[in-house]
Amino acid sequence: MRRLFVALLLFSIVLIVSQSVAENESIVEQFEELTVQSDSTAGYLSGNVSSLDSIFLKMMELRGGSLDKLTILHIGDSHIQAGYLTGEVRRKFQHDFGNAGRGLIMPLKILGTNEPSDYAIISPNNWIAASCSKWEPSFDVGLGGIAIATGDKNIVFSIKSYETPFNQVTAFHHAQAPLLVEDSIWSIGSVCDYFSTDMSTHIVLNQTTDSVVLRGDLSDPDYRTPIFFGFSLENGCGGVLYHSVGINGCSYEHYNRSPQIASQMSLLGANLIIVSLGTNDSFGRRFSAENSYNSILKFVKSLQENNPDAVIMLTTPMECCTRRVVRGRAVYSVNKNLSRVRDNIIRVADELGLVYWDMYSAAGGEGAMNKWYKDKLAQRDRIHLTKEGYAMLGDMFYEAFINSYNCYVVRDK
Repeated sequence: MRRLFVALLLFSIVLIVSQSVAENESIVEQFEELTVQSDSTAGYLSGNVSSLDSIFLKMMELRGGSLDKLTILHIGDSHIQAGYLTGEVRRKFQHDFGNAGRGLIMPLKILGTNEPSDYAIISPNNWIAASCSKWEPSFDVGLGGIAIATGDKNIVFSIKSYETPFNQVTAFHHAQAPLLVEDSIWSIGSVCDYFSTDMSTHIVLNQTTDSVVLRGDLSDPDYRTPIFFGFSLENGCGGVLYHSVGINGCSYEHYNRSPQIASQMSLLGANLIIVSLGTNDSFGRRFSAENSYNSILKFVKSLQENNPDAVIMLTTPMECCTRRVVRGRAVYSVNKNLSRVRDNIIRVADELGLVYWDMYSAAGGEGAMNKWYKDKLAQRDRIHLTKEGYAMLGDMFYEAFINSYNCYVVRDK
C-alpha cells in the first residue's frame, strides 16, 4: 500500500509540475529570447537545503490531504512591497498545493505609499503613520514594519480582496487598541478564542466574502490606543498561506532598530520565513562590509530566537546600479557594494546552517542589471524591476524551490 501511495503521489506531482510549465510557457519562451543569461544556480536552492526537509514533508502532506496549512512569511524591502514578485510566488504555491487565503495585508495606501493591487484597505479616519524605514518612527511599529494611529473616536476599515475570498480576518494591533468587529447581519463577530492574543483579534464570519467592514470605538477606557498594524485574510481551506512584509527603503539595520518586529512576527505562526533584503544595505558613503555582516547576522538570529519552530531561508539581492550626474547627464554604474552584501548573506547562511537562493548569480551576476534594463525587465533607476521583471524573478525562484522539493520527493521514496 505504501508503494502504491508513493507512486500515486509522484504521479500527482509530475502532473502538477507539467501543468505549471504549460501555464508559464509564454514566460519561458520570453526568457529564452532575452540577452539575460542566468547562472546554473537559478535552477536549485543552495546551502543547507536539507533544513527544508520538514517544509518539503508538509508540502507532500498537503498534496496527500493530511495537512491543513503551510504558512510562509516573506520579508523584504521595496522589491517585496509592490507585491509583484511575492504575488507570482504565492499564486504558484497555491495553485500547486492549495490556497489557504491571501495572508497578511497592510494599510500601505493609508500610510501614504504603494501597496499590492490585489487588495484594498480604505478608511475615512484621519491617520498618522510610522515606518521602520524612518530613523525615528513617531511611535512603535508592528509585525509588518509599519503602524497607523488615529485620534478619531469611531474607527472604520473597509477591506476588499480582489483575488481570494475569505471568511476569517485576524487584526494585528497595539495591546490596548479598541476591539474591531464586523457588524453586518451575517457576521459571527469577534471571538476571544485560541487564535486571539493581546495584539491580535480573530474575527470569524459565517460566510465567505471578498469584502468586509470592521468598526471600533474608544468607549472602553482600558482600550484607547487605536494603533493598528495590518490584517490577515484566510478562507479555512487547506493549502499555503503566504504572508509578505515589504517596506520601501528597508535594510537589515532598519529591522534591527525595531526588535519588536521579529517578536510580533511569531503571531503569524510561520513554518518557513524567507528573508529578501540587502539592496538598501549596499548604499551609502559609510558602507562597511563588516557592519553589513553584523546586521544580517543580528536580524537572522533575532528571527530564530522569536520563531524557534520556523525554518529560515535567505535570498541574495540581484545586482543594482548607482546614479551620478556628469555634465548634466545621468550615468549609471554597477554598485560594487552589492556583491559584498551578497557574500555576507551567503556567509551568514553557511555559518548558521541555512538554505539560500543566490538571486544575484541566478539573475546573471555582475553586469546583469543593464541587461535586464535593455530587455525592458528593469526600471530606469537600474535598482527596481518592471512588473514583468519581478514576475520572471518570482518564476525563477519558484522553479528553484520546486526543483529542490522534487529532489526531496525522489530521495524520500
